[in-house]
Amino acid sequence: MSNERIFSSFGHYWRRDLVDWDEHSAPISGCLTRHSITPDINIRRQKGIYVLWDNQRRPVYVGQVGKGKTPSRTFFARLKEHLTGQISDRWTHFSWFGILPYDEKGHASADIEAEIAGVSFETGLNQLEAILMSVIEPPFNSKGPQWAGAAQYYQWSEYEDVTLDDVYSEVKKLRKQIKKSNV
Repeated sequence: MSNERIFSSFGHYWRRDLVDWDEHSAPISGCLTRHSITPDINIRRQKGIYVLWDNQRRPVYVGQVGKGKTPSRTFFARLKEHLTGQISDRWTHFSWFGILPYDEKGHASADIEAEIAGVSFETGLNQLEAILMSVIEPPFNSKGPQWAGAAQYYQWSEYEDVTLDDVYSEVKKLRKQIKKSNV
């Protein structure tokens, strides 16, 4: 029962401007730890639910990918569609909640039906509640989201901004290592 889940992975509040929308096969990369040197996954072909956010962290649109009229549509294709049209200038970030698990190379599995077969009603409700808690951030939900083993990924980009605090933190670590090696 502990391995059963609908959503295998998620990423919260990723930046739109760090995605290469022009490149046909460029990855939308994620990593399991912040400031990772290399990405762990590519969400480009993932399927599930997504939320578009404005620059003040307000959700402006919620959608799904993987079923309905266009089951072959991917996160990349659907998000790219939102670059034009009615809400194109309203969103700056996105969150995603993926159904497909990843293999050891970071590629999403292709079989949705096999991935969610046999999931209990309770697990489904817990994960849907987790999505709502992540999006709405209600102040009185003290227990937090119950993801049932879904992995959280952080956006990875070779173009990601590095702050002075990040640089200072790394310099401090290097100084400690140098001091230890000189002793």
